[in-house]
Amino acid sequence: SEGAFAGAKQLKNIYFTGNWAASVGGRIFENIADGYTVHYIANKIGYDDLAYNKATFTPVTVTFDNNSEDVFAAPTEAQVLAPVGGYVIEPINPTAFGYHFVGWYKDAACTDKWDFANDKVTADTTIYAKWNSVDDVVPLRPENISTSDKDGSSITLNWSAVDGATGYNVYVNGVKHNDSTIFTTEYKVTGLDSSTTYEFVVRAVNSKGESPDSLIYADRTNDHVHEYGEWTVTKEATCVKDGEKSRVCECGGKETEAIPATGVHNYNDEPSIVEPTCAEDGARVTTCLDCGHQISEVIPATGKHVYREWIVTLEPTCETEGKKESTCATCDDKKIEVIPATGEHSFGEWEIIEEPTETAVGIREHVCTVCGKAEAEEIPMLSSGIKGDVNGDGRVTAADARLVLRAAARVETLSDNAMALAEVTGDGRVTAADARKILRVAAKVDEF
Repeated sequence: SEGAFAGAKQLKNIYFTGNWAASVGGRIFENIADGYTVHYIANKIGYDDLAYNKATFTPVTVTFDNNSEDVFAAPTEAQVLAPVGGYVIEPINPTAFGYHFVGWYKDAACTDKWDFANDKVTADTTIYAKWNSVDDVVPLRPENISTSDKDGSSITLNWSAVDGATGYNVYVNGVKHNDSTIFTTEYKVTGLDSSTTYEFVVRAVNSKGESPDSLIYADRTNDHVHEYGEWTVTKEATCVKDGEKSRVCECGGKETEAIPATGVHNYNDEPSIVEPTCAEDGARVTTCLDCGHQISEVIPATGKHVYREWIVTLEPTCETEGKKESTCATCDDKKIEVIPATGEHSFGEWEIIEEPTETAVGIREHVCTVCGKAEAEEIPMLSSGIKGDVNGDGRVTAADARLVLRAAARVETLSDNAMALAEVTGDGRVTAADARKILRVAAKVDEF
């Protein structure tokens, strides 16, 4: 039969890559119209006579450079031949542990990306690989999602490890299922409904964030008949509110039921007390701890006033009564009491009414500053100048001794002249010793 390009009318240049075999190549390029050129890009295995005049071959060398001493990539075809002015066929992307392959670039700095669809080679050319550390970018999406086990309430997912991933998250119907990061490539999704289809997505994570979604993987849980355990009370019923109990199947399925309200109040053991007062009743109140319902018992008023401290409203004087009152702390009842007159006058200074002489007593008077009462007393006659004659009668007698003794006890006030005559012991003071000396002299058993 005719060759693959027999009678071609639209081709100006034909690029042939691969090994040329005489038994194949000869037929591929049979009957190509005049004016078209076949660029042969390969070893001419089996084509040994070069007699095919429509095949021309002008090759240049294209080198693919992995472009890093730190990246140990899976082998890439290091060099290929390409026609002058022709395109370069893009190789399979290289791979390297710990790195993402970004693409091929025209320069080692990887600033100008090679466009395999539009860029042509005109001479020997080197094309450079660009890499990113998996630590600098989010991971690639997980691949090869599958399931290894499932039942009526769970499905176990598996996937291939992703370079640079520190963990994984699993999403079920668009909602993240795992509470904490998954550190393996297997995860059991629990709590599913039986006979239900779910869509699963896995994302790889690292310090930069989450990867794009994996391809959606859909699977259906098995049919399941629950075998529940014993009921457990999860919420106690109260007097007015229903409670709740639940039981769990070993698959994780859960059934709940209401516990009817008891209708019985749960009163507190220690009632609250409102103390009664002298005029008002008190109360003993018991409250339901669940609904707040109360039972109240009256405590009768005591009828006993609790009076505050006395307050003096009118001070008593020497001759006039005073008043004091006290008010009940609860009902403001008031009681009033009389404060008796003190009977103690507040006399002012003595005022001499008549001066004493050597032959007659004087008179002095002082007046109460509160009630105005006047009180008068005699002033002894002036002294005769006789030592020990304190009362000024011209003699030293027992009466003089008594006056000195009262003056020493500070129950009698003597004039300066009398005090001078009373001091007979020579110690500069009027004491009981002076009184004894005067008494002895009066008895004529001593002398001054």
